[in-house]
Amino acid sequence: MLKIVLTRRFTRLIKEPLKTPSLMIIDGGKGHLSIAQKIMTSFNLNIPLVCMSKGADRNAGLEQFHLPNTEAFTIDNNRPVRKYLQSLRDEAHNFAIKNHRLRRSKAIRISALDDIVGIGEVRKKALLHYFGSYKAISDATIDELSKIPGVNAALAENIFKSLHNN
Repeated sequence: MLKIVLTRRFTRLIKEPLKTPSLMIIDGGKGHLSIAQKIMTSFNLNIPLVCMSKGADRNAGLEQFHLPNTEAFTIDNNRPVRKYLQSLRDEAHNFAIKNHRLRRSKAIRISALDDIVGIGEVRKKALLHYFGSYKAISDATIDELSKIPGVNAALAENIFKSLHNN
């Protein structure tokens, strides 16, 4: 995923070189650092780069920093720059999670459930919430489907037949 994102970003930089960052901070460890370096080399870019990983046991507070050709290091917990970098990383995570949920929400709106008589938005959300995925709904038995509030035996049978005739 990082490769795709950086390739897209660096492709835009070719068209808009004035938007070249003076520093890149990437959430990740040595592997992410290696990928970023390879992609920058392929685009003939030389942007200072640091990767930030959570460290041992993915425990916040034990972050490690990775620079090209340097051993991983930490920054003292009391240094303001460390707190700033942690906040920056947390904000990037929040942004990514929000966008992922938005895309997932849009994907939920359109499915084979839309073609079943008696299934509207409320029942579709109830089914997806209960089972977790469209595949799990498809794998459910009529008895399992009828356990959903608002889904009686007749509707459960209709859902089951509709999903297994496609």
